[in-house]
Amino acid sequence: SDMYWMEKLAVGFLGPYFGAIDVHSGLPVEKQLEVLRRVRFAGPDAAPQPKWSVHRNLAALQIVVDVTTQSGYFRGRAAQVWIVIMVQIACAQMTTDDAILPDTRLLELVHGSDSLPDGAGGLSMEQYEVLWGLREGARMYRDWPRREGRETSPTLSKYRDITPEITLEWKLKARWKTVTFDTTERELAVRSIGFRAEQPQNSVAYKEAVLPTIVREVDDENAGRPYHMRSCGCLNGRFELKATDEYTDCDEAETVPSLVCSELHEGDVVRDSCCGYYPPFGDRGDAAHCHDVATFRPRPNRESENLHYVGEHAEIGLMIAHHAHTTEQQRVRMVNVDICAGSQSQRKAMLLLNVLVVSFDSRASVDTAGTIMTNVEVDATLDLYDAVATALHSRGIAMSRIAMVTLSSDCKTTGTVTAKHYRYRSGKPRPTEKGAEAAAADLVMRRTLELVKRLRRERVMLAQTQ
Repeated sequence: SDMYWMEKLAVGFLGPYFGAIDVHSGLPVEKQLEVLRRVRFAGPDAAPQPKWSVHRNLAALQIVVDVTTQSGYFRGRAAQVWIVIMVQIACAQMTTDDAILPDTRLLELVHGSDSLPDGAGGLSMEQYEVLWGLREGARMYRDWPRREGRETSPTLSKYRDITPEITLEWKLKARWKTVTFDTTERELAVRSIGFRAEQPQNSVAYKEAVLPTIVREVDDENAGRPYHMRSCGCLNGRFELKATDEYTDCDEAETVPSLVCSELHEGDVVRDSCCGYYPPFGDRGDAAHCHDVATFRPRPNRESENLHYVGEHAEIGLMIAHHAHTTEQQRVRMVNVDICAGSQSQRKAMLLLNVLVVSFDSRASVDTAGTIMTNVEVDATLDLYDAVATALHSRGIAMSRIAMVTLSSDCKTTGTVTAKHYRYRSGKPRPTEKGAEAAAADLVMRRTLELVKRLRRERVMLAQTQ
């Protein structure tokens, strides 16, 4: 796939910008775009829109650089390829956990260095300082994008678009965002804590005997109206459909611009298709991704954890919609508690909103395409409140900062292909060993809803204090 095909035409032989050079790497812009294409292909969302920010880590990027520079035009140009990548990270067009080069290598790529390849301008001082700050644990600040409605299709959404500033200065210093907190903890706490639970589309979890029954029995008096947001992988840049059905009790969820490819569901006012923007991928047509995640032929970027990847669009949209009327001070303090986080798709999505995510999972470490993701280890079949409170307090985070609780619970016992081995047709767990797994998955949903109920009660009490 080539998400930059239109840009390449513009700088190609017949284009108006033929011969344009990237000032940082010294590469022709056409070659710079080819590096960006290869970098974006090396992830679960391997076919993103051109301006979307993506998340890539060192293991995947190192493979891209090694393969790209083995032969052909890029042979011997590894430094220039890394400059293109570092500029992407410095400009927030790419987020990462571990791909920022160490200082010894980074300084060799800064403007004015004697180690720069011929013709390369290198990184500006501002880009270098941004990279240094990110590597040391600083967070990239981004103003929240304008809230979008159901009339905006995912492929035309601006939620993941990043447009960097243009400057002609090489020696500018990095700018730090300063937020002054001049009010009380009560006033800084968001009034409403959001919740969403992600499951595959047509999940057995939504049958009457499972989640609807659990919701009634938990009986959260501060919950909003139940609603099902539907999204899919291919409209988030994947090659596979991976349609999801996300239960939420946020009243604003019905306004989130989230769709399933080529389908219309309740509340949809537009229709979108992943094949509507790009040239066809071989013989791939509008419904060619009906052979989905669980079965059929292998494809690139299908490492086991990447199969669990949840697209960013619906998650960003829900956070923006639910907390649309919050202040800047509230937004920079927000915390998203993510249960059953796994490879941390939620955290990667929230990086684009500068929302801190604390990830909980039964696995303390998860290998995701060569990068180890670290979670707070927790048994989510037990009461979660104390575990969450301990994890947050150990980091100096007050519980009043929680703004969203997300759950990506087990789909092995609820997916349409496998559920029959674990559950009766009604959704109730079978009295077998596999049925016990289904019962445990249901208990995780119950414990998470109980956590949300308690957090919301405390938030109401905090709002009533003087």
